[in-house]
Order: sequence, then structure tokens, then C-alpha cells
Amino acid sequence: MIPQLEIINRPLDRSFIVHAYAQPQFEFVWHRHPQLELTLIQSGRGQRFVGNSIESFEPGDLVLLGPNLPHTWLSLAPREAEPEPASNANASANASAAIVLFFERDSFGPAFFKLPEMTAVDRMLNQAEHGLVFKDESIGHAITSLLSQDNATRVPSMISILQRLAHAERRTLSAAWRHNAIGTDDCSRLDRVCAHLNNHYADDIRIDDLAAMLQMTTPGFCRFFKRMMGRTLISYLHELRIAEVCRRLAETDRSITDIAYACGFSNLAHFNRVFKRLRQQTPRQWRKTL
Repeated sequence: MIPQLEIINRPLDRSFIVHAYAQPQFEFVWHRHPQLELTLIQSGRGQRFVGNSIESFEPGDLVLLGPNLPHTWLSLAPREAEPEPASNANASANASAAIVLFFERDSFGPAFFKLPEMTAVDRMLNQAEHGLVFKDESIGHAITSLLSQDNATRVPSMISILQRLAHAERRTLSAAWRHNAIGTDDCSRLDRVCAHLNNHYADDIRIDDLAAMLQMTTPGFCRFFKRMMGRTLISYLHELRIAEVCRRLAETDRSITDIAYACGFSNLAHFNRVFKRLRQQTPRQWRKTL
């Protein structure tokens, strides 16, 4: 799919941006920007899209994105959202919050990351062009503390965070991505369709209905979707559903059969074939690895 270009204006008195977002839901807006981005999810659950990757996100999810890597986060639809812990009883049942940092290669000087002491960080930033997801809760606490610091204190804190990330356990998210320019109208139409799919992935999705939503013929819609997404509608829907299946397999004790049906699969044999193709394991084998 083709991402919109987001313009991020950095204040002149800061070398990087720290911003806290709190919304009822994260909406599907497929976009990119020239800055690197470090995102920590504080609350909410749903699907994370980074380049070619579609995975579930939850509180504590920590991702580093390289420049111009397309991405978006989409919250679960209200009817699918799971209850928040009692400690969040005063918050919205589907509240989504994140801390997002935007910075550039030259934020701390044109050659800062080429210093010998920054070798590990420089290597990590190169890897971030594919997107990186981290497992280290303590780094999340350090990122949260940036919100209460003044501009001068934030700089050494940010460098420390990058150093810790460079030595933390991490995993690459996406294959290489090549950006092609596309019109704003096409991006808007794609966002509308993807938001509908991501909110109704468990329903009976009919291509004719999606085509009518965009006032297109069915063949024209199929060509449009594949051109924009680089995959067919069915392939995209399978990836979306399997990502949610994996989240539920990991976070609940529900049976594989129940989860498959709840995520939109009406045939178990077909579900097992799709799961194995996308995850190279059966659902039962995948669950045992957790």
C-alpha cells in the first residue's frame, strides 16, 4: 500500500520531539516521514502495520522505525476490545495511548552516530530501516520519564535510551520497502477500505461491497487494491486475521477452534492451511513455543 507523507515540524529549541498521544482509538492512517520514530504503547490493543509486517500490539509494545518506513497502528473496534485492568477503570474502555519520539540522524550533530562509542547504536539505526521491535520493560520506563524532563536533561537521557536499545533483545519486522509516489485521493480511498477491513475482519467480507464503498466496479477495485497494497484482498485479509489469531492464542486459553471462528475463519481445514503458510507452523505448534 502507498503511504501518505507526514510533515513533522521540530521546534527550533529542540533536537528531537517527545510527544504523548491519548485517543479513544488509533485510526488506520498509512503514512511515512523522513524522521526515525520510537513508539511505546502505553494502553490499547490492536494491529501494528510496519512495511510488510502485520502483528498485534498491546501495552509495552516498543518499536523503532527508520526514515520513510510506512506504518500505522489500529486499535481493535470497540465491540472487540478486551476489558482494561481494574487500575484503568476510570479510563475509556478502548483508550489508546502512546509516547512517540521523532529524531534524525543528525539530531545530535552530523557525525555523532559515527563516533566509536556509538558503533552499536549506528548499527541499530541502520537495521531500523526494516523496523525493530524490542523486549525490555525497563527501557519503556526510561522513555516515559522523558515527558517530565526539561529540554537539556532529555538529551543525555535520549542518548542513554538509544544505547540501551542497541544492546537489548530485538527482532526485525519488515522486508525491504520501496516507496512509490501516489495521489492523495488514492491514499484516502485506501485508508477508508483498510479501516473498514481492520474493524470488521471477523465478518463476512464481500469484495462487491468494498467496491461499492469506493464507487468502483469489482474488477477495478481488485486492480486498485493490488496496485496499492502489493497483494490481493484475500491475502491481506488472511494476514490480518492470522495476526489476531496469534494474539489470542498467546493471551487467552480459548480453544484454537473458537479463536479461528471468532477471527473470521469459517472452515477449520482452510484456517490450518492459511496459518501454516503464514507462520510455518500449525496453530498448536505455534502456541507451544510461547
